[in-house]
Amino acid sequence: MVQDPLALQRPLDRPDGMSGAPVFCVWRSEDWQCHLSFLGMITSARNGRFMIYSARHIRRALDEYIAL
Repeated sequence: MVQDPLALQRPLDRPDGMSGAPVFCVWRSEDWQCHLSFLGMITSARNGRFMIYSARHIRRALDEYIAL
């Protein structure tokens, strides 16, 4: 697990209940348009750590199951 160097260094005391939550980000493109992106899903949350399934893996799994 790699922590983002820009992340806040003060962890949540009790992140219980965050597992399964979607992870999104808001970003601005070079032409100043704002975008919302799905990054993944929290799989386990502990004091100071969050493990996230990447959206790439989730989309790949959905594509395989939907194609069946």
